[in-house]
Amino acid sequence: MQLIHKHENSNPVIEFDSVIWHFVQSYIDSYTSSASSQDVRTFATISYNRKNLKAGETYGIRAGFSTEYDYRSFSAGLSYTKEWNHGNSELNLTTQAFFDDWSIIYPYELRGKVTLPGSARKSLNAQANFFQVINKRLQLGISAELIQMSGLLSTPFHRIYFKDISIPDIERLPDTRLKVPLGIRVNYHLRDYMIARTFYRYYWDDFGIYSNTFEIELPVKLSLALTMGPFYRYHRQTGSKYFAPFQTHLSTEIFYTSDYDLSAFESHKYGLTIRYSPLLDYFVPEKSLLLTGFS
Repeated sequence: MQLIHKHENSNPVIEFDSVIWHFVQSYIDSYTSSASSQDVRTFATISYNRKNLKAGETYGIRAGFSTEYDYRSFSAGLSYTKEWNHGNSELNLTTQAFFDDWSIIYPYELRGKVTLPGSARKSLNAQANFFQVINKRLQLGISAELIQMSGLLSTPFHRIYFKDISIPDIERLPDTRLKVPLGIRVNYHLRDYMIARTFYRYYWDDFGIYSNTFEIELPVKLSLALTMGPFYRYHRQTGSKYFAPFQTHLSTEIFYTSDYDLSAFESHKYGLTIRYSPLLDYFVPEKSLLLTGFS
C-alpha cells in the first residue's frame, strides 16, 4: 500500500508492505525443528519519506518486524538522499538496526547437555551509496557498508565432531562480528538495445574471511516487451579461522564450526535471464525466467 500527498515544495510518501508465507518445515535431525511439520512466516515494514524538491533532498524513516515459530525480529532505520547536477549525481546514506531473538533448538542427543548464554542478536548497519551518470552511455555506482553484529552468531543445531574425543558439541562462535563490503557497479550502453552491466565486490570480516565477487550481465531488448541476456558470476573467498572439516577440530579450542558457508571456496554461476513486460502491465505483471548453472 502506498499513500502519496503532493505539496509545492515537498512530497511525503508513506509505504506499507506485509507478507505471510506458509511453507513446509525443514528437518534438523530425525525430529522436525518445530511442533509441527509446517510453519508460517509473517513480516511487515512501514516507511515514511519526505522529499524537498527545491533542495533535492529526501529524508526517510522506516520500521518493521518478522516472525516465525522460533524467530522474532524488529528493525528500524533512517535514510538521507541528496541529488544534484540535474539529477545526474546522487548520494544515499542509510542506517538500520535489527533486534532478533531465537528459540534455541539443540541437536536431539545434546539437549539438556549443552547451553548457550543467550538467544538475542543485534545488528547495526551503516551504508553509503554514490551514483553518477557520466554520459549518455555510462553510469557508475559505488557502495560501502559497515555491519556490526553481536549476540548469538552461531547455529546451535549444527553439530561439531572432534578429532580427539567421540562426544560432539554444538557450533560455537564469537558473540561479535564486524563485516565490511565494498562494491562498484558500472553500466554501459553498448547499443540502444544492449547494456553491459558489471559489478565487483570486495568483502572482509573479523572471522578471517576475505572474498572477491565479479558479475557481468548482457541484457538485449528484443522488443518493447521482451528482454533476454546471459550472465556470469564468479566468487572466491578464504575460509574463516574458526572453520575446520568433520573430525578435524580439537575439543580444547574455544570456537569451532564445520559450516562450509564459512569455508574457503570458489564458485561460478552462469545462465540466461528472460524478462517479459507486457505493455498492459497494469493488468499483467512483469514475468521473469532465470536459467542457471553452477560449477
